[in-house]
Amino acid sequence: MMAASRLPFLLSVMLSFLLAPGIFLDAREDSVPSARDRSLPRRSETWTKNGQAIERGLRFLKSRQQGGALGKNFSVATTGLAGLAVLGAGHHPGQEPYGSVLEGCLRYLRSVAHPVSGYITEPGKSESRMHGHCYAVLFLTQLQGSLPPEREDDLVTLVRRGIRLIERAQSRHGGWYYWDVNKQDEDEASVTVCALQALRAARNVGFAVDRLTVKGALRYVADCQIPDGSFRYRLDKSSKTTFTLSVAALSTLNAAGVYESPELRLGMDYVRRELARHPQAPWKAVEDEYPFYGGMYAAQALYQDHSRRWNAWYEAMSAHLLKRQRDDGAWESPYGDEYATAAALLILEVPRGYLPVFQR
Repeated sequence: MMAASRLPFLLSVMLSFLLAPGIFLDAREDSVPSARDRSLPRRSETWTKNGQAIERGLRFLKSRQQGGALGKNFSVATTGLAGLAVLGAGHHPGQEPYGSVLEGCLRYLRSVAHPVSGYITEPGKSESRMHGHCYAVLFLTQLQGSLPPEREDDLVTLVRRGIRLIERAQSRHGGWYYWDVNKQDEDEASVTVCALQALRAARNVGFAVDRLTVKGALRYVADCQIPDGSFRYRLDKSSKTTFTLSVAALSTLNAAGVYESPELRLGMDYVRRELARHPQAPWKAVEDEYPFYGGMYAAQALYQDHSRRWNAWYEAMSAHLLKRQRDDGAWESPYGDEYATAAALLILEVPRGYLPVFQR
């Protein structure tokens, strides 16, 4: 178990979930994929079973929402991820049965956002820190355009302040650390991935984002790679590499517009070697680290890779997740069942393509 000061690393999940292509490179425009673009046919048994599991998971999240927040710990990050999971299932504000969940997530995140600095964090709770702030900004960007006009201005202000805070907190090396004010000029890769996701999502819906900030961040991620293709936690050469952090880095590079590069090719070779060690049980590649975190990013990296490995991986991973789902629709984690459920839903939702990060 890692030290408490690094627990937020677990929440670097997902979703990028959620980057769309080309944050500083010229790239193709995003669009919602047609049914023929998705890797699983709508009438397949896997599609149907996973759809039922997603519905049960959404009902669980709805039942656990209190005052708009989800999760007793890491509330800001978990609420952002849960909101993304609802959007990833194709639901929108103002539409039941889950529009009220999205409204609650928005209400809670607005209530804990600092009116001047824009930092989204719950007073008295420090677990989520910059991870939570970035996931909150990411979720808020995905709500843009789905609210009544009179409420859009408030959302725009909230996101704009959140972006500026992320930009100010960047280290001179191009990365980010746990704090909103980076006095020691520190950085590490999991927060950097999370910040990049938020910035890319913001730019994708029309917000101004400093291109030099993003360029420096992508350079930081690439510099964390070692010769075997895996990625380190920090630039420090003594820092360890992990499978989960590696798939997170690859998903980020790919979704930010780096479609073909030595880093991607080398990194995907590393991922394939690791998965080949568990051909019938791909979840074992992340099981000893952080299964929901790693599974979420592995899903994105493999789906974006366009390889034939994706279908086999997804079939096996989703079957494993369905076996672990409780009768009440939840998945379990020592870091909160709401967190685990949101992450599991985001894995299952990848081929449905409702969030930009799930699009190829």
